[in-house]
Amino acid sequence: MAAAAISLSAAAQSSIFCSDDNHRFFGVRASLDISTPSDIKVDDTHTKLDALNPGAGFSIGAIYNLPVIANFYVEPGVSLYYHTSKVEKDLLKDNAGGINDYTGASLREFGLSIPVQLGYHFDFQPVRVNVFTGPVFNIGLKGRWHVSDKSGDIDMNGSTGAYGENGGLNRADVAWRFGAGVTLSERYVIALHGDVAMTNALHDTPGISMHRNQVAITLGYNF
Repeated sequence: MAAAAISLSAAAQSSIFCSDDNHRFFGVRASLDISTPSDIKVDDTHTKLDALNPGAGFSIGAIYNLPVIANFYVEPGVSLYYHTSKVEKDLLKDNAGGINDYTGASLREFGLSIPVQLGYHFDFQPVRVNVFTGPVFNIGLKGRWHVSDKSGDIDMNGSTGAYGENGGLNRADVAWRFGAGVTLSERYVIALHGDVAMTNALHDTPGISMHRNQVAITLGYNF
């Protein structure tokens, strides 16, 4: 009986930590993204400015899962994203404390995200638990500062480019992702992750920095 118990325990450990059914596969992913920009920091004076508030967006793309050893895997991917952030309303006030003609402002970005995730899964059939981490490379294809103002009873909207010297932001950045999720019946995926920005979002501003962080919830399907 002791030998049988040990054998069953070893088999369970093997199936959880080292599945005999690891294989390569493609998957599609769609996520709800929440941009969470940090404060603008000035190194010399140690001051902070709350310039951008969280905003909602989304991503849609694909991944390729490549087993390495045991249940360890590498999962590169690519997705298109649309992200928004809201400009802090206090920045729209004039020197007298009133609102000029601006009723709101936001940052709107469309771009390409390339994550390279390193992960491990624990198999509790029919549920698989995944933990993962790795770098994410983001490239902004189009970014606009969008401003709304009011002239009489007519709302006026305008926008200007967000990247480079005029817009003030870098087009590309690198973040590090931490996340976990579950896979049901090896097909259906739900995951939660956070991206911690590692590069300065502000263009050509030595001593002044801001980071574009993000949290997201993802739904997916594996083929």
